[in-house]
Formats: sequence, structure tokens, C-alpha cells
Amino acid sequence: ASPQGHAEEQVTRSDDEVISLSDGDFEYRTQAGSGASTGDWFVEFYAPWCSHCTKLAPVWEEVATSLKGKVNVAKVDFTHNKALFQRFKVKNLPTLIFFRGGKMHEYVGQLTRRDLLAFAQEKVTDEWKPVPPELTLAASVALQLQNAGSALGRDIVYIVQVRTMGTLFLMLAALIAGILAGCCLWSPSRRSGSDG
Repeated sequence: ASPQGHAEEQVTRSDDEVISLSDGDFEYRTQAGSGASTGDWFVEFYAPWCSHCTKLAPVWEEVATSLKGKVNVAKVDFTHNKALFQRFKVKNLPTLIFFRGGKMHEYVGQLTRRDLLAFAQEKVTDEWKPVPPELTLAASVALQLQNAGSALGRDIVYIVQVRTMGTLFLMLAALIAGILAGCCLWSPSRRSGSDG
């Protein structure tokens, strides 16, 4: 299921062992990007309206219970944490990513308890990728605009993420516009008119 459409009914998840992570605390709790160790993390990116995610929920809880004390099992809700979905380029739901020591490995396979436990406990050495950095302030602001449904926000996200030269141009244009606005507002003719 794609994270974009959500015509299916809302499902509330109340997991006991599964840790809920958000845009605000993901990096602090996991230290995924820094490589510092708060332990290994197996994270599900889901949405409450996703039928595959709903089917996975009891299995994910069993995985969390089985791995307690060995691997942190967590979840991130798409509906409230779009910056993380953007950062990790999550396109399908559910997406399961294992984080260890500044690297990540996306799980691809059957969503059974046995297969998920085997994946989390094996010592995979290949197919690990570096964890992408947190979104910059500009990218976060652009994402907020995009989430608000703004076409301008989508354009800014494209410029910030894809076009470095475009970003520099946009910043330079804003600087020039600011200087021109300042010159117009503080021109000598306006000052002399206000003094007298």
C-alpha cells in the first residue's frame, strides 16, 4: 500500500512492547544517524489505515516481545511523522528497517514472526546502507509546506533536495529581494518626507 492514499478505515494500535517513535524523538532515542549506540532498532513505518499494517500489528507485537532486551522494536506512524518517511524514502507500507551502528538495512521478505525474528537476529554484513542525515531546516520547512498541500511547497522540496544550484539561486534571490525592499523602505526620499 502506498502512504499517499488512505481510503481504508482508521485502526488504533495499542501495542505493549512496541516503542512509538516520532519526528521529534527518533534521532534522540535511536541515535541512528550518529552511529552512537542505544542498541539495535527494528522499526516499522506504518499508517493506521493500511490493511497490511493492521495485519502485521499482532505479529509485530510478538516480535517485540521475543526480542525484548536484545533489539528495540518500534513503530513510526506516517500520519503524524512525514519527515521520517521523507528521510528514509519510505514509499510502501509497511516498511521495516533495521538500524545498527549508523547503518540501516530494509527488510524484504515474508511478514511472519519466524522470518522477522530470523532477520533481526542474523548478523547481516552486506546490503547495509548509511543512515541518511536528518532533514535540514529548509527541507523541514519545505516539507511542512508540502504537507499543507501547497504547490509552492512541493516546488521548494524539489529545489532543496534535488537542485543544489537552484537552492543557492533561491537563497540569492531572497537576499536580493530583501536588500531591494530595504532600500525602498529606507530611501532618502521617504526619510525626508517623514521628517517634515
